[in-house]
Amino acid sequence: MRPDWISEAVFEVTEFSEVAAPLSDRMSATLVRPDLLQPLLWPMTILMAGTVALALVGAPKGLTILFGIVLVINVVLYGVLHVGCLLTNPAALRTETITVGPAAPHEPEAGRSDEA
Repeated sequence: MRPDWISEAVFEVTEFSEVAAPLSDRMSATLVRPDLLQPLLWPMTILMAGTVALALVGAPKGLTILFGIVLVINVVLYGVLHVGCLLTNPAALRTETITVGPAAPHEPEAGRSDEA
C-alpha cells in the first residue's frame, strides 16, 4: 500500500544529457594536476613555521630539535626526489592545468580556404 503523497506525485526520469544540453554553452571546467613534489611542500612549510614558533616561544629544546630533525628529513627527501625526477622523468615535475569550456567562435582567415 503506497502513501497518498506518492500517488499524487508525478515522477519523470530524464537523462543528464537532456538537462545539461541547454547549459553546455555556459559550462566550463578546470583540472589542475600538481607536480609530483607538491605534497611535500605543505609539511615542509608547516614544519618551518612550527620550528620557528617553538624557538620564539621558548618551548623545550627537545621539541624544537625534534621539529628541526623532521624538517631536515623532509628537505632531504624533497631534494632526493627532485634530482631523481630530473634524471628519470622530468615531466613529473610539471604542473598541468587543463581548462575545458565553450568553444570560441572560429572565423576562417581571410584569403584562406579550408575546401580542398
